[in-house]
Amino acid sequence: MTVHDTQVLVVGAGPTGLTAAIELLRQGVDCMLIDERSEPARYSRALVLQARSLELLQMHGLSDAFVREETVDAIVPYPLRIGSPQWITRFRAQNRLLTTYRNGRMFFVGDAAHLYIPVAAQGMNTGIQDAFNWKLSFVCRGRAPESLLDNYDEERHVIGERTRKLSDLLFHLFIKQARSASTGTRRCRRRSAPAGCRRARSTPATGCPTSTSPTAAASASACTT
Repeated sequence: MTVHDTQVLVVGAGPTGLTAAIELLRQGVDCMLIDERSEPARYSRALVLQARSLELLQMHGLSDAFVREETVDAIVPYPLRIGSPQWITRFRAQNRLLTTYRNGRMFFVGDAAHLYIPVAAQGMNTGIQDAFNWKLSFVCRGRAPESLLDNYDEERHVIGERTRKLSDLLFHLFIKQARSASTGTRRCRRRSAPAGCRRARSTPATGCPTSTSPTAAASASACTT
């Protein structure tokens, strides 16, 4: 078993862990980054970088790699519609927050500290901003006492709680709008139904059932053909 000496061990090579490692190295702090995966993830789980995250990444000359001038309309010049899905799964939202972001010499950032409902990439952006902890590099380099780190939890936890409430609010607004759109679509379909079908419901042909049950309604529609 190989033993490595390092000042800081970063666990998790996602966006937050990579940001933490890059920032520590930029400040001249020796660190090691480890992850349970042997290969990079094939798919992104967050697609939005907020302005503050881009400002922080710009310190490393990385922001230009993430910024694209194209809009969705330019990339996909036609309306997007989803039909005949090949795979459907049940989604369970996570909206949790640690009671403290620090335990002794361990500092929790990103998904280790908070899990949000995935709306506008709140979790990734908050994690990236957690990771820019300049105080840790000052302490590791002997430029500040360890007590400087005592308020890390106080500073970041309040932001985590605020983001948790915001993501919950955005998610409920999204669900409300989606349900309203779905209801409107069903109403439009009923209004645009063929004239024969509408007449069948009001004045069914001879032999057609007059019950309003689903089975009877289906039979009434068939009688119009």
